[in-house]
Amino acid sequence: RLEGITYEAQKIIPIDYKGYTVAQSALDLVVWTDEKPSTGIVVDLKTESCVKEEFDLQVKRYIKKLRELEDERSEQNRRNIYNKGMVIAFSKASTKQIVCDEEEGVYFAFVDEHESPEFKVKKKKEE
Repeated sequence: RLEGITYEAQKIIPIDYKGYTVAQSALDLVVWTDEKPSTGIVVDLKTESCVKEEFDLQVKRYIKKLRELEDERSEQNRRNIYNKGMVIAFSKASTKQIVCDEEEGVYFAFVDEHESPEFKVKKKKEE
């Protein structure tokens, strides 16, 4: 907010089944660019000990659903959704899983909508 970055926190995403909305999910964060039309990037925040494969799939679902929602808007109000998203896992030492080690830190996983669920992870160790 202090930097004037436009974002939506806890954006409600409908979950549809056979044409009916059966539930809702809350997307942690969508960050929007200032350009016109604006482009949104999905950011999924986790407080897990490790980055797990299902996080990749969840971000891909959010990207797909956001695109569908934007397609329903009028053309003059339609925004773009970036085909890559981000998972940020605030980690503490724990057991090994997909991406994990014995150190604490913050893990960043960059998810590409069109790639297999392999993570490109950067680990920033807290100081």
